[in-house]
Amino acid sequence: MAFRLRSAERGFYPLFSRAGDNILAATADLARMVAAERGARAGLARRVKEAELAGDGLTHDILVMLNSTFVTPFDREDIHRLTAALDDVVDAVEEAAARIVIYLLGVLPPGVCAQVEVLCRAATATASAMPKLADVTSLAGYTEDINALEDEADALHHDLLAELLAPAGPPEDLLPGARAQRGRRHARRRGGRLREGCQHRGEHRGQGVLTVLLAGIVLVIVVALPSAGRTASTTPPTPSRLRWRRGR
Repeated sequence: MAFRLRSAERGFYPLFSRAGDNILAATADLARMVAAERGARAGLARRVKEAELAGDGLTHDILVMLNSTFVTPFDREDIHRLTAALDDVVDAVEEAAARIVIYLLGVLPPGVCAQVEVLCRAATATASAMPKLADVTSLAGYTEDINALEDEADALHHDLLAELLAPAGPPEDLLPGARAQRGRRHARRRGGRLREGCQHRGEHRGQGVLTVLLAGIVLVIVVALPSAGRTASTTPPTPSRLRWRRGR
């Protein structure tokens, strides 16, 4: 005989939908941030931080409900994994926004803006998928879309790293540059004062850290979706059950 979930047991779905909307808001503010002038970025970073705090509150509410609910709408392990993945997305977006401010970055490379645009599309797909968790069969299209976006983000990440790490001149110019670098180190040991290019190097390093962070965000939101909604669970997963699931 089929059983029906009570309204309290269905309370997970609205919380997941709010978490998806929160990711969408955070990524939208990040997109505004990378396109904004340096002076306007601190305010936008605070808005991203507020979204991160709101995400922490939603994570807390879901886990409290998980620990106090006997019958869950789908497997407890999947609820926990999905909750953690959604929280990780907002945490990573907030960290990327904070790095932009900390490193005092100026105009960002076009590849960073392209990465954030892909991230916003993944966030839109995630926010659209959350209200459909009750029917796991309807999630296949969303996971395929997000996997494709993850591949696109990887390609952008590799291209941007190649651009950031490429030498400034042709290969034959590298040897004189290395010799000049040794000379500068020698002068520094003797108390020389060499300050040229420090701000540029700091901004370059900051852009490299930022593109690594953005590349990792797109992937994590899809981890738990394919198995969500498989079964109702009345007991926490045991170690043996976890091993059996991994083996499948």
